[in-house]
Amino acid sequence: MVETFFTQLEAKQKLGRQVRSLSNLGSVPEGTQGTVVKVIPCQKNHWTVRVRWQLPQSISLIDAADFSFFKRDKPAVSDLSKSVYENSIEEIS
Repeated sequence: MVETFFTQLEAKQKLGRQVRSLSNLGSVPEGTQGTVVKVIPCQKNHWTVRVRWQLPQSISLIDAADFSFFKRDKPAVSDLSKSVYENSIEEIS
């Protein structure tokens, strides 16, 4: 597969779209829903989109002798080229 990229306008038009993965994308299982949250330049007139996935976040309570705090993991995100987006993502709204 030849990798293709969005133009800036195409990428911006994807912002806010609700999507679902059609296949496993790294640590993101097939069927996971997400939202396009950002556009990212990678080369001259080549842009990718960032999807924030709705995966359960682990939260840990760390309880030390003098203090306690919660450790939260960062949300799962994927930066996708146009070719990956078109072949691995389904827009649901």
